[in-house]
Amino acid sequence: MNNRRTFNLILALILVFLLGGGSFVVLLKTKSLKKVKKDIEKVEKGIKAFGDYHKRLEDLKNRRQRLTMELSKKEKQLFWKKDSSLFIGRITEIAKDLSIEFFTIDSYSIREVVSYPELNLKILEIPIKIGMRVDFFKLINFLKIVENWEKFVKIKDIKIQSGTGEDIYHHRITISLSAYVKETM
Repeated sequence: MNNRRTFNLILALILVFLLGGGSFVVLLKTKSLKKVKKDIEKVEKGIKAFGDYHKRLEDLKNRRQRLTMELSKKEKQLFWKKDSSLFIGRITEIAKDLSIEFFTIDSYSIREVVSYPELNLKILEIPIKIGMRVDFFKLINFLKIVENWEKFVKIKDIKIQSGTGEDIYHHRITISLSAYVKETM
């Protein structure tokens, strides 16, 4: 009986050691699994963030392409040369087509409006002032053509003096206009 008791005691100790050791191994494996799970969550967050960055990058590429197209379109609206005579010539052609005669044409110094050193370009303004004697219908047609012109022209100022004497229908009009030119630096 003593042997049996010793045997049972030894067996119980072996079971305790096995269970204790097994529990220790399970505990270590559980900690290891938790760490792996946290690592997986970090990787999943990184993958999701990469997806967001990838989408944002694609959005930025698309926006850049749209802006490049818009810029190209706007550049075509600028005059092609830094020469006020071209601008005055074209304005004179429009007036001639409408049977409008100018009595004065004044050009002013070309001035820099804005500079973009990082793009190696600047925008210049070509200001002119024209005086004409015309009725309102021709004036309106002239302004429509200038405002709808394929080139960007800004009407800065219009002064109208009523017709006098026998010719009350033709008014003295003074218009300040500006055209814009792109110039590389």
